[in-house]
Amino acid sequence: MKKFITTYNINSGLQYLFILLIIINSGAVIGWSSPLFRYLEYLCFALFIFLMIKNGIHLNRNNLLIFIIILSCGLMDIFFRNVDLQSLFIYLIDYFVLLIFSFNISSNDFWQKYINIIFFISIINLVFYFLSQFKIFMFLKMYQINNDFFFANIFHVYSRSIEPLINTNIRNFGIFWEPGAFQAFLNIAIIYILLNRKKMNFVKTKLLFLIISLITTFSSTGYLILCCTCILVVFKDFDFKKVNGKFFLYVLFLLICLILLLNSSTIIDKFSNSNQSYIIRNNDFVNGWKIILKHPMLGYGFNSDNLKFMLTSFGITANSVGIFIIMQFWGILYGFFIFLLTWRNFEVSVNAANLFQKCIIFCILLMIFCTESFLTKQIFMLFSYSFCQRLNRNTDIVS
Repeated sequence: MKKFITTYNINSGLQYLFILLIIINSGAVIGWSSPLFRYLEYLCFALFIFLMIKNGIHLNRNNLLIFIIILSCGLMDIFFRNVDLQSLFIYLIDYFVLLIFSFNISSNDFWQKYINIIFFISIINLVFYFLSQFKIFMFLKMYQINNDFFFANIFHVYSRSIEPLINTNIRNFGIFWEPGAFQAFLNIAIIYILLNRKKMNFVKTKLLFLIISLITTFSSTGYLILCCTCILVVFKDFDFKKVNGKFFLYVLFLLICLILLLNSSTIIDKFSNSNQSYIIRNNDFVNGWKIILKHPMLGYGFNSDNLKFMLTSFGITANSVGIFIIMQFWGILYGFFIFLLTWRNFEVSVNAANLFQKCIIFCILLMIFCTESFLTKQIFMLFSYSFCQRLNRNTDIVS
């Protein structure tokens, strides 16, 4: 019996797998613990090349130019600086793989698949999270990643140390290295859903699980971004002539939620001078900028020995300010170039309708990149490129 498989369906399945893999390789503990997921990603890349050759190659010249600029910075390091060549090669390969992927998917297809994957991840992790509140830890295993120890299974990260498992309530890490990372994946999905409700199926269900997952991260940055997203939606195409009681009730509800969240002990403690997380992030920001100012034009090179020495000298252990990391590598101009490029392509892909929405999204991305090292993670590196226009659904039959 013949099986009728369209080229579109093959490509769609491959896109789902690839997006899942770049999510895993963007900070999931299981992605760090095994090279398998990166090998699978490169296999998908090879299949995308095959499909491009088979169906006709559609190149985006702007994306090619962006990759050439990034490659030029990498080549400068290879020939003139003492840098970590292995990590630099992986970084450049990742950018090339993402370049090919950008030729093979439209923004709408990407977001539909990304949201379905994050929705599925959030449901699974909520199950493990709520079980952990009753001290039920399923398939628990310790993963050592460099000097960090994670207590997790392949579906969920419980904690970064043993103490929270015993003494305190556990935050929702998802599959990532910390709750503050998980919130970023959740928030960008929420942004797209709220700005594109008419394009989505099961909007309320997806929002419910994503927001519950976000709340359980207890991430102060995550809560602030969610509030910004609500403002983004409340004041969408705002018209003073259409203000009514329902609008004021909605705003009042948001204010109450914001006050309750920001006055919780979990959030207040994070801004205390005695809080370890606050001390580390504040040091990363203040001293990270001082390091940049010592070599503002060309930076120190990609993970160079000189940069590592400077970080150690200034007592920076986490280096969590993502936009500063890029500037430390290749200078302030390059850092702003990548950030503005990411912002521009992101706001276009989520269909920001006006200047107000674009400015709010700018602030949201700035918060994400000032608190986590996401500008060197694949899921956000992808937004250095613009997505292709919607692909035609080729209905070639494979028997």
